[in-house]
Amino acid sequence: PTPETYWELTGVKVKSVGIPDSEATYFVKLKDKTVAPLMELTENGMVKSINVPYSPDHSAKKSAPAAPAPSKSTNPRDFLTEEILMANSTAKMAELVAKEIYNIRESKNALLRGQADNTPSDGAQLKIMLDNLNMQEDAMTKMFSGVRSKEEKTFTVRLTPDKELSNEVAFRFSKKLGVVANHDLAGTPFYISLKDLKSVNIPQEDGKKKKDLDGIAYNVPGQALVILTDGKRKLYEGELPVTQFGVVEYLAPVLFNKNNTIKVYFDPNTGGLIKVDREEGK
Repeated sequence: PTPETYWELTGVKVKSVGIPDSEATYFVKLKDKTVAPLMELTENGMVKSINVPYSPDHSAKKSAPAAPAPSKSTNPRDFLTEEILMANSTAKMAELVAKEIYNIRESKNALLRGQADNTPSDGAQLKIMLDNLNMQEDAMTKMFSGVRSKEEKTFTVRLTPDKELSNEVAFRFSKKLGVVANHDLAGTPFYISLKDLKSVNIPQEDGKKKKDLDGIAYNVPGQALVILTDGKRKLYEGELPVTQFGVVEYLAPVLFNKNNTIKVYFDPNTGGLIKVDREEGK
């Protein structure tokens, strides 16, 4: 067989990932009576929690999938006889290999029927002998059929959803090259549509600048319908939180006073509020 490399697209996953916005930077000013000593940030500088005791996150290390061990393939040359190895042509070698394969099959049949001179009475020993013969047959047969090896790879395509999209080219896919850029005409285009579901009521501008507002800023993300197609069939359809389709709100400074301790948890992927806990002061 002629060696060939080709790619198959086996699946698509879509998720929201938080990226810091350089145009939306906030300063937290602590007043005299404010109790907010602990503010945890993500590695790229987004607020993760307030007043929550710091605990190193080892989940990334634990959840990282281990690299699959390379499968050890049997070398068919390990089972070739001296006569085969000394053959003076490829055709002659193929003829002798084919004859050896038939001999292996005859040996297996003889063992299974109990007609072999060395047929073991022990079932476990019989299985070992048959497994060894099957391994030899498989290895030598692959000299004719060839070997197919498979390797999985994940490609990440990042899109900024700063507006609605209608059948925009997200990426292209080539059977020879795999996933390629959306402008690379070597691949077939895959299209993405992004529709704002208007889940958040965006208030009208009242003339007051956001930076003049007090409190802890957080996002209220909107929802978007995401559809990915190859032009004919859908590969993905689902709803995702999209920060750009939402609004910015503020936690009032009065929450952080000396009478109680407020614990606040944020979603680093959207900047949204997850949970607010209160501990009464003594």
